[in-house]
Amino acid sequence: MNKLVNKTSIAAPYGATDLRVNVLRYDTRQLHWAELQVIPTEQALWRRLDDALGALRWRMMFSMLEGQVICSLSHVDAGAVITRQGYSPRTENVGASFFLSAVRAAQMFGVAAELQGLPRIAVGLRQSDLSGRSVKACFHVSDVAYVGSEIGSLRICDQYRRMRWPKAEEEVPETPVATKAPSPAKSRQKVVAENPAVESSTATSDASIIRRIGGCRTQAALMEIFEKEPHLVDRPAVFAAISSRMDFVTRNTFTK
Repeated sequence: MNKLVNKTSIAAPYGATDLRVNVLRYDTRQLHWAELQVIPTEQALWRRLDDALGALRWRMMFSMLEGQVICSLSHVDAGAVITRQGYSPRTENVGASFFLSAVRAAQMFGVAAELQGLPRIAVGLRQSDLSGRSVKACFHVSDVAYVGSEIGSLRICDQYRRMRWPKAEEEVPETPVATKAPSPAKSRQKVVAENPAVESSTATSDASIIRRIGGCRTQAALMEIFEKEPHLVDRPAVFAAISSRMDFVTRNTFTK
């Protein structure tokens, strides 16, 4: 295993304690869902940069440009200085914006690049996620396994150690596949190319779900649909229908 990793990766793989879950955006008022991103911890990233580029052979410089945080990562290699940059939008949490730009700059050197192959992570929020703490502190990586230089499997749990991603019925196999997980859009394009009938069946499925959404008259009924099928966030037409119906139901609730 070590020989395989050393051959295909410029640094050792991350363990579960080297990764943390960053909440990109969330909604706690209507649809109750969150979009997550897995990134390394600060200590893990600095350690891997030391291993990959050499201790005392790299440096970072930060700057701001039109609402963007820019990290310039320089590496001394055989007397030459190689500089690559990473960008991240500036947010209210300035420290997090600086660190995300550093992660992206490191990925330009192949450090932590395997995290770019992870699919979009969306989870439905439960009432227990919102009691006594921020949504941003609810989730953590409980297990990660590598196949060569790629992440073969990854599990995210909540503060009660309940597995939240992937869903129990969609768990990854015990023997992970040695390829990057394709994005939902690419997987769907491949399936449609192999079987054109899938396009029409998907459209029919979306239409039937949208009709169910149109029949909902309360917020509870809409949230029940989303809690049962949180992956609907990846289907633009359905997600737009839920958001529109939620706004309509909310307005009618307050005007009565």
